[in-house]
Amino acid sequence: MAIAARCSQVFCKLFKIQVSNKRLLWIDLYPINGLHKDNIHMVCDRDSNKLEVYFNLNSMKYPFTKDDLDSIAYKLGMGILSQYVIIESGIIFILDESVNYPFYENTFSFMDIDQKERTITTDFPLLHHLQTELEVGTSIYFETHEIIRPNSAIVKNGIPMFDPQKLRQHQAFLIVNIIKSGGAIEVKLDNNNFIENATNIFNGMSLISSLPFYGNEKESSENGAAKIYLSASVEMGFINIVQVHRFDNTLLSKREIEEAIPKIQDSLGLSASFCVDTFWGVH
Repeated sequence: MAIAARCSQVFCKLFKIQVSNKRLLWIDLYPINGLHKDNIHMVCDRDSNKLEVYFNLNSMKYPFTKDDLDSIAYKLGMGILSQYVIIESGIIFILDESVNYPFYENTFSFMDIDQKERTITTDFPLLHHLQTELEVGTSIYFETHEIIRPNSAIVKNGIPMFDPQKLRQHQAFLIVNIIKSGGAIEVKLDNNNFIENATNIFNGMSLISSLPFYGNEKESSENGAAKIYLSASVEMGFINIVQVHRFDNTLLSKREIEEAIPKIQDSLGLSASFCVDTFWGVH
């Protein structure tokens, strides 16, 4: 579950995660941008320390090289693995049996579909390992459909999962303001050391490509705004971890968010020539 929870950071995508809890544990991750031919399939035997991971990413222009898979294996498994083996279209992880995973129980509070506060207490380890409010809300949404929307505010063990003041303490953060006025979409940025790094921009755009999922089906004639809160950090000195902590949107439709994506791209300074063949949903 800890490896599955890292996939959002490693692949810069938001996923629908399905867990089949039978004799064999199956974990399937599907990008929420609707590319359902793509998936990451994980399977392990309960009595084994071996986890098999297969990358069925049909939308990619180029297949993973061995170097790609080596990098992915290291990023997904650091601190968890004993060793790994590269196989065709995947990786076999041998989990480090000396790593101790205690019993986890967490309490999450959120607004339910009846707009009443709902609290659940669960020992589901996936929810424990997911790091951001948006990831947890998405997982609860797909598991129960009882949360008012997947990008809802969530309190974990009595503490809000997202704090805008703590976000501003990151060495690099970005707040994307999407403003709808008179039917027109405008984008403004609040940047702190985020867009100075090209990897942050590319990974951030890849994550933002998932966000139309959180838009409304119907459009409103009202003016309004949405905010995307991202941070970037470096772990072990080698990897840019970009995360979307919150997508604060109740008004904008899926189409309007899609319309905002190229405007965000322009605001980040990505030239049209660079992105002419770039469909962020598959990068």
